[in-house]
Amino acid sequence: MKNGDLVSVSRDNRIKIWNYELSSVKTNIKAHDNEITSFLVLENGDILSHSNKEYKLKQWKTNEGFMDEILTDTRWGKPLIKLSDGDLAGAYPDFSIKIWNLQSSKIKKELFGHTHVVQALLQYDTDTLISGSSDRSEKFGI
Repeated sequence: MKNGDLVSVSRDNRIKIWNYELSSVKTNIKAHDNEITSFLVLENGDILSHSNKEYKLKQWKTNEGFMDEILTDTRWGKPLIKLSDGDLAGAYPDFSIKIWNLQSSKIKKELFGHTHVVQALLQYDTDTLISGSSDRSEKFGI
């Protein structure tokens, strides 16, 4: 995080915010009813977390101290990334990548082309998303 704290998630359904210098837990949040499978920290310090078993994306508002459910029926696994325009990209079990607009909670675009689960996502520039899959291929596009 920008203030030097670290964030971790685990199979106990919790998000932990750590004071790096003291090696101590500052905040311990029960974020989901099931295992957290992916998360990311936003520029403002809020934390997005996702559970594959609940199909929910939640946002922990660190400054306000509460959890907000922002997307449901999200079946992505790992990875989950935030794009430069504020949208989210997530890999799905059907071997696709879906681009979500957080404001509208709608899918903007679906990308297909892999024959196995996507293991890696990277936004190279504003027009290029690079994905890697266990099908041993790389794909480019947005």
